[in-house]
Amino acid sequence: MIYAFKAVFISQDGKPDETIVLGVLSMIFWLIMLISVLKYSIIMMRADNKGEGGLFALYSIVRKYWKYMPIIAIIGGACLMADAVFAPSNTILTIIEGMPSVNAINNNPFWNQGMAMLTAVIIIIIIFATQHHRHGGNGRNYGVIMMIYLAFSVIVGIYWIIQYPWILTAMNPNECNEIHHWL
Repeated sequence: MIYAFKAVFISQDGKPDETIVLGVLSMIFWLIMLISVLKYSIIMMRADNKGEGGLFALYSIVRKYWKYMPIIAIIGGACLMADAVFAPSNTILTIIEGMPSVNAINNNPFWNQGMAMLTAVIIIIIIFATQHHRHGGNGRNYGVIMMIYLAFSVIVGIYWIIQYPWILTAMNPNECNEIHHWL
């Protein structure tokens, strides 16, 4: 999902029309909605094993019906651990990759792919090196930073929705159907 728009812009020579943008936005919106509502709210929240929840509760419930369930539980646990390592790195790389869209950075002759990778590696090293210090006072700092980041995201999002209110039509699932010729 992170690179969906980049792929759309590349495939459309940098100038996709409104229908394609709305279709891709609609697909991303409904994919996120289906994953969060169906997977987490309906399936995972109902997995209850004597008050315990999550992957191992689901394993406990299903193991009596299917003998290969321990293998699936081990794979699920490994995926969960991999996601915990992959998600922060991927988020940082995505943000750094988008920085050239800011004119001041794009026009800087020192900014190149190597500088982007170096910046991302330094940020990732700092985050993972300070991870064990995040409890107590340091944890509050990360909480404040996240609140500022989320508040900023909401404010910027509202600003752009006011500028381009037609973008809300992407919440219509029929917009996904409009781009089937493009796919």
